[in-house]
Amino acid sequence: MTALQMAAQQDLEKIRQMIEDITGLPSRWSGTLNVDPVSSVAWGVKHWSCNISIREDVLRRLDQRWTTMIHESLHAVSTELNLDAFRTNRGWEEGVIEQTQRILRSYVLVDLNIAIDNARLRDIDRLSAYNNYIRELERLRAHLGIEIDKFYLDLISIPLMQRSQHIRDIGEARFTGSAARAWIHLLEDANRVLRSPL
Repeated sequence: MTALQMAAQQDLEKIRQMIEDITGLPSRWSGTLNVDPVSSVAWGVKHWSCNISIREDVLRRLDQRWTTMIHESLHAVSTELNLDAFRTNRGWEEGVIEQTQRILRSYVLVDLNIAIDNARLRDIDRLSAYNNYIRELERLRAHLGIEIDKFYLDLISIPLMQRSQHIRDIGEARFTGSAARAWIHLLEDANRVLRSPL
């Protein structure tokens, strides 16, 4: 194991504990971190074996390293994440995970005494492949009037296959008549994005 991999593994262990404490959900991370070559497409991956892989160049850049490690660690606590659910609800997973990473990272970084330039973090956020998913989730959240932390931390604890129905049920309990019809239309529009591949 290289020094880079060993340090990253130790950082992931710290993140795992913090994510479990914040979410109240158990991590399924296997404890194995693989360092991928720069030629890999994704910055990081939480595999179905529950190993985590992160590209070597990403591990060497502080901003990318921490955002990626938090993101992949959140996949490891995501409730009932499996391949079938992921294929049909990709945005309900990746959008929820990425926005939760953005919400929680300041707590994680401060607690671990890691300083990263906020402008650089905003640049990473702006260029994320998951922004279309987040945009749809934020439309739903704003329509329901739910506080941001509660919305995403609740969703990560709901089984992936049930997230859309869970949000639908909240809206149907709040809205009646034309407002209820508008809510269903909004959710159907959002699901066209949230249930599509990138």
